Amino acid sequence: MPSPTANTSIVITGDIREFSDFADTVNLSNVSPSNLQTRMFGGNDIVTLSNVNLGGFSNRVNGNNGSDQFTALASSQTRDFVLGGPETDIINLTNSTAGADWQNGNKGDDQITGGNQGTVRSILRGGSGNDTITINAGSTHIAVGDFGKDTYILNGAGRLVLRTDDGTEEGDSNGLVQRNAAQNASEADIVTNFTAFDKAYVPGVADSGQLIREQVGGDTYLKAQSFTNGTTGMRYIAKFNGITAAALLNFINNGQIITGDAADRALRALTPDNFLNDANLGGVFD
Repeated sequence: MPSPTANTSIVITGDIREFSDFADTVNLSNVSPSNLQTRMFGGNDIVTLSNVNLGGFSNRVNGNNGSDQFTALASSQTRDFVLGGPETDIINLTNSTAGADWQNGNKGDDQITGGNQGTVRSILRGGSGNDTITINAGSTHIAVGDFGKDTYILNGAGRLVLRTDDGTEEGDSNGLVQRNAAQNASEADIVTNFTAFDKAYVPGVADSGQLIREQVGGDTYLKAQSFTNGTTGMRYIAKFNGITAAALLNFINNGQIITGDAADRALRALTPDNFLNDANLGGVFD
């Protein structure tokens, strides 16, 4: 039951806090404790996360309906769990200097930016929709676009998980089916600024010998037609902007494009409970 008053919340159980069905503007530092499961409901909400470190996930927020914006206070040292809703959300934790956050756009065409820190990785997930995931310079994060045509902007060091499983097909806002690995080149994920500091994990592909490179102009598509996860037919996994086929082959040979059991383990490791209990996820992304 949402709060009847804008910018205020009610606690409906010992662990759940609910704001209103209006467009709330809230700073969770003013709400104690901030680590209750917080639900925003309708309206285009603007949420500033608390910088009070309570251990574990100090902020646990679900945007629900509306196009919501989530930001962190300057130099925040908290770990945060932020889940968007069905519309276009912005989860920008640039101000955070701690890392180890879980940021998931859920549905919609979301913009997700990780915190500015050194080696402590956050998990940046797009969910369904055509999402943009940005890793800032000086940072290193794990990025998973999930369903839809996603764009990865790697100004820092990325650990990308380029999913190929069809699993459950989801529709976008127009009801069009979205998949992890595209049947058409125009629907493929886009990777920008991939360098020697980055790695890409391709679960569902047995080994690097199954990968196919198709150069178009100065860009190269990574493709495959044989999968271990039930996906069938030729699929476009991602387009690497500004990377020639020869350069992409070098990345593959240098172990930066990872397939087989190592890639499958990386995808399986990406659960909130695993991440909360071990932010390093057992070293599968090292």
